[in-house]
Amino acid sequence: MKTFFSLSRQLRSRRYDLAVDFRGDLRHLLLMRLSGIPFRVGYGITGGRFLATHSLDYPRHAHQSQVSEILLTRVGVPASDAPRSVRFDYSLAQQEMTLSKFPFLEDRAVKKIVIHTGAGYPSKKWPFEKFRQVINEVLNRELAAVILIGSREEKHANPLEEAANRKTYDLRGESGLEDLPVIVDFSNLYLGNDSGPGHIAAAQGGPVLILFSGVNRSEIWRPVGPGVNLIRHEVPCSPCEMPVCPLKHQDCMNKIELDAVMNQITIMLSEKKGQLHV
Repeated sequence: MKTFFSLSRQLRSRRYDLAVDFRGDLRHLLLMRLSGIPFRVGYGITGGRFLATHSLDYPRHAHQSQVSEILLTRVGVPASDAPRSVRFDYSLAQQEMTLSKFPFLEDRAVKKIVIHTGAGYPSKKWPFEKFRQVINEVLNRELAAVILIGSREEKHANPLEEAANRKTYDLRGESGLEDLPVIVDFSNLYLGNDSGPGHIAAAQGGPVLILFSGVNRSEIWRPVGPGVNLIRHEVPCSPCEMPVCPLKHQDCMNKIELDAVMNQITIMLSEKKGQLHV
């Protein structure tokens, strides 16, 4: 609380005319009010509507990427001025650093598929054994080399010894988020669950295949990008917004079929858009 009031005093001393809260957070709206800012714009969905001078009804059916844009139009920023792309641009030095760590990325003669098997919630995960089947199928059919990304913990929990000495590069625990845009740009397809890395991959603009759970509504939370494709298995309990399936069966993910995933991978790798933008 001491820090909170200290920050409000700092903001008050700067005499801001306008503040916009994009989250509808009661704490933010209270801070704006205590800072003496005369025009306070926000959604106020957590009970702080009375603290805003201009409060909007939350657009519950809009994609999350549009929620902030709607607020900006209220304060006079035309929607046409909002960026259409949120591509993660990186420096030449970062590109060279990533390529020096993973030189195989520069071999443009070999198609590459980046696979991330993790997700923030267990309920959003396709079973690893199915990912293993995808990897083996891709390698057996010589569709592409496979690049695995993720945490060191995921690597220990789900090793891939059978892929040794084949065109598989297990970077779990070795690559970081700073490497991901480069890895994606130098590959031909990204495959993963609904997760943070999936949103980064989608923003790069190339082919992305997301296995989307029933946890959230895809029309609101799907990754945004021109090359994004989703595979979903519709279930009556969606959206549950639960970190673990309360019904124990997790049908929304477990019933996504290997054949459906492989068919889409084959199509996307064969399209002319197979090389991502660099």
